[in-house]
Amino acid sequence: MNIKSLLLGSAAALVAVTGARAADAIVIAEPEPVEYV
Repeated sequence: MNIKSLLLGSAAALVAVTGARAADAIVIAEPEPVEYV
């Protein structure tokens, strides 16, 4: 049980980190076209 919980926790952490990075990239990319307009 402990091993499974650790694996699930680490997987969730990786998904959260990658999701946060993707969100930052999208937020940084969106204002650029707005500035040109």
